[in-house]
Order: sequence, then structure tokens, then C-alpha cells
Amino acid sequence: NPLPAWPCEYKVFSSTQELLNHWQVLSPLFSQSRILLKAARSYNFEILAQRLQIQSHATVFQVNLSRLRENLTVFKSQLLPGVKIMGMVKAMAYGSGGIEIAHFLQQSGVEYLAVAYTDEGVSLRQSGITRPIMVMNPGEDNLEELLFNQLEPEIFSIRILKKWIEVVEKLNPQKIIIIFWQKKYLV
Repeated sequence: NPLPAWPCEYKVFSSTQELLNHWQVLSPLFSQSRILLKAARSYNFEILAQRLQIQSHATVFQVNLSRLRENLTVFKSQLLPGVKIMGMVKAMAYGSGGIEIAHFLQQSGVEYLAVAYTDEGVSLRQSGITRPIMVMNPGEDNLEELLFNQLEPEIFSIRILKKWIEVVEKLNPQKIIIIFWQKKYLV
């Protein structure tokens, strides 16, 4: 078993069931933790995820739009002329009402919006958002939906780039695609 790269307490279990057998001892450790569950389907982590969700508690998150407007004003005052602001409203603005926040940002002059997934961008378009919307994690299966809804994909792999070019050429052959490629070397 590889050791973690940072000092921490850890325990290794031979199976998900063995971990669940120790749940009473372990569960208090999870109450103030952020947990990433990642395993092959054969580990049945769905059971573990259900146990963790049972322990969740409701949280109230309020957004003060006056303060948000003040923050935008301060940020804009710090930017050079011509620099634009992109407002991140992914995960429905982290549960604070993505559509409402997106409309507020649009009315406040934010030039660009960004979301994590295509369906979030589609929801914003359907609610009347007209600003450019970047999709940070476009899936290969919904590139046509991106194009139909005038969403802009963040292209992060050659595979997605090739698929995007294929979709654009198929659905909008008169559209010109310009690609800038910049190599960066770390020394």
C-alpha cells in the first residue's frame, strides 16, 4: 500500500464491507471532512456514499447581492481597460441559485459566464441569459448541444478538439475555426 504524500492518519481496509464493519468508530472522523470517493464499481462504494449522505446536514447559504455588486465594482476598478470579467456560476452558483446569480451578473455588466457542464449552460440560455457562456467540461456526447445553444467549450484535449471540429464542420460548415496552440515548457 502506498503511503500518502502528506502526514496524516490512515487505515487500510481489505474491502468496503470491512470498512463498514468499523463504521461506528470511523464515522465521527467524517463529520468535519471533505471526502473524495473513487474506486472501481466492484468495490460497491455506492453503499459508502449512501452512509456518508445520511450524515449530511442542511446548510443555509445566503448571497448578499449588494455586497456582490460592491465586490464587482472593486474588481473592475483594479483591472486594466479592456480586461473582461468571467463570472463562474457552475453547480448552479454552488447552490445559491445559478439562474438568479447569472442574471444578476449579466445585468451588472459581467462580460462572460462559465459553467461546469453543458446542461448548466443550456439552463442559463433557456432562462434568457445572452452573455457568452463557457463550458469548462464539455462532454463528447453533447458537443452538438453546445453549438445549438451558442455555448463555448473549453477545449482541454486533442480528442475533444477533433470531435469539436467534426461537429462544427457537420452542423455549421461556413463557420471558420481558428486554433491557437501554445507550448509551454516547465524547467
